[in-house]
Amino acid sequence: MADQNAAANNELSTCAEVRRSFIEALCALGIEASEARREAEIALMHVTSSAAHELLLRADQPLAEAHAQALTEILNQRLVRKPLQYALGETYFMGFKFAVGPGVLIPRPDTEVIVEAILAEIKATAGLQQRCNLLEVGAGTGAIVISLLMLCPNLTATVFEISPQAAHFCRINALCHGVYERLNIIEEDYMTGLPQLSGHFDLFCSNPPYIPVELARELAPEILLYEPALALVGQGADGLGFYRNFAQILPSVPATAQATMLVELGQGQGADVSAIFEQAGWRDLRLLPDLSGIERVLSARK
Repeated sequence: MADQNAAANNELSTCAEVRRSFIEALCALGIEASEARREAEIALMHVTSSAAHELLLRADQPLAEAHAQALTEILNQRLVRKPLQYALGETYFMGFKFAVGPGVLIPRPDTEVIVEAILAEIKATAGLQQRCNLLEVGAGTGAIVISLLMLCPNLTATVFEISPQAAHFCRINALCHGVYERLNIIEEDYMTGLPQLSGHFDLFCSNPPYIPVELARELAPEILLYEPALALVGQGADGLGFYRNFAQILPSVPATAQATMLVELGQGQGADVSAIFEQAGWRDLRLLPDLSGIERVLSARK
């Protein structure tokens, strides 16, 4: 099937024809038309280094052979359900470009809620001009921490990341965005490493694995077959094992008096996760919604 689509794409000549073929191939896999159109546009912009409006203006013009071949290679990867972000080797988060690939979780737009919440917390307590120290568990690509370091020039951060592949991408992205000198990446289990930390932290955050095992089996093939289960599937039948551990161990980490903790949640987990932190002695609990109105982030104070 991949070879047939590749041959078909090579016969096409215009941006509009290639785009239409890309969309039809994805729709044949069962991908929704709106998502297929979005992916086609992203892929075309990537291979041609063009903006969306430039592609529209050149819709009836022939597509360069090199660009058509690159698009075919991307399509062939999508036909085996490899995520588009892996096929491109990059994605965008908070308007910044991040390198991604197998072994690292792809940043989602919903996670931008936690970045916005941390920015608001910094502005409200210290201000962007004051020094601030952040600790993150499970950095992945570094999307959260690197975005914050870029937006807050006086922020420093320490992150835990047990996956060598994810730590590799975090390091690359930090170097590419010029914030590596303000980032300390620790490649070990946070349960072991957190009690050994020195210094005082103003902020704690994490986007942990929280999907229950039963629900994980129903995930789309792009997620189930390619993205790391370590970053997706939570501990315990309810998937909330991380929160129980985090709530208990964080008080042993040196922190400032008004230190704030923020964690991302799965849909419908707000009440249960709030109860976990409340029982562990945390206060000022707040649930923050994402753009769809789903409770996505829990904020609490020590």
